[in-house]
Amino acid sequence: MKKAVLNKDKILIGFEEVRELKKGDIDGGDGDLNIDRGYKWTGKTFQAIGSGYGKPKSLPKGVTMEYAIYLLMKSAVEGKEPPDECAQWVKWFENNLKKRQEEELKKGRRN
Repeated sequence: MKKAVLNKDKILIGFEEVRELKKGDIDGGDGDLNIDRGYKWTGKTFQAIGSGYGKPKSLPKGVTMEYAIYLLMKSAVEGKEPPDECAQWVKWFENNLKKRQEEELKKGRRN
């Protein structure tokens, strides 16, 4: 039987072979979760970390990421400033890249 081993942030860091689980132990199942992928214990199940973030909610004049990239490229080719519609995506990338970096550091990675 495998017991899940968590760090202080409830991130799965390994498994320990035990004869039986004690009160408070978390069942590691078959031990087949890839700890390099990153999983966090929610109190009921393991949730994959860094599996993505929602895209920003469209503003009344919001655009999709693909269209924002198009607008950015077009403005670069034309030598103009990027349109305001690109700003919501800049903010989204700033926030979510920071979150992903923090999650990687919690998992012990320094990419």
